[in-house]
Amino acid sequence: MTAEDLKRQKMAYRRGLFRASLVFGTIAILMAMLAAEAARQKHIAATQTALAQENANTARLERHRADGLAAEVVTLRKRLEQTLRENEALKKRTLGANAQ
Repeated sequence: MTAEDLKRQKMAYRRGLFRASLVFGTIAILMAMLAAEAARQKHIAATQTALAQENANTARLERHRADGLAAEVVTLRKRLEQTLRENEALKKRTLGANAQ
């Protein structure tokens, strides 16, 4: 092989090495970007999971409170109906006693 052929082969080798390095570098940068995005998405998912759990707990507490209030409303309604019946009976007795 002549010196000129050897020089051309070395240049071709260096060009190939440079191209391969560019491709590898590009792939490495893309992989690093994807890994960073995956880490960011993981953090977002963890935050959203915690928020969803907090909202679920709040909803359970509010439901329990609403159930308690509903039971209280039913009790108060029964007491009101009983009081109204008693008042009506008292009114009838009072009107009956006044008529005699």
